[in-house]
Amino acid sequence: MKQPITYNGFLNGANNALNLKMVWHDDSVNGLIYCETSVPAVFSSYPNVLHGGMVSTLLDETCVRAIMLEEGHDCIMVTAHLDVQYKKPTPPETPLRIEGRIIKNSHTKALTEAVIKLPDGTVTAIGTAVVVLPKQSPLSASPEDMAEWQRSTDPKAKLMSK
Repeated sequence: MKQPITYNGFLNGANNALNLKMVWHDDSVNGLIYCETSVPAVFSSYPNVLHGGMVSTLLDETCVRAIMLEEGHDCIMVTAHLDVQYKKPTPPETPLRIEGRIIKNSHTKALTEAVIKLPDGTVTAIGTAVVVLPKQSPLSASPEDMAEWQRSTDPKAKLMSK
């Protein structure tokens, strides 16, 4: 099942022309979520190497989204702590598979993990995050984001766009 998107999000916002068009999917059979993507070279720090900040952003978003596998798409947690291990350079313009899973879940706080894999299965980076349930949903500040989040989970609904 496809996970929801936001209205203005950097990685997948329906109204953001610069978004990376990333889509995460639930794979409850294997107990993980995943995203298959390729990141443009403009996010490189050196030739053929994605910037570490972009790599950590991919891991962070995947760690936060992993909790939705157990708690549902209306459970939006935020990162309290993220630890990133850079194993090998992550290349731009290359098919990547980013997988996330839950290690431990107490419903208001969880430990999650995400990995970035190359097409041959080589892991380039691992992120481990403590994610927490905020007092107020991050989407509550933006009616557009809330509407898009809800609309993107309804296969019959038309997504908002500019």
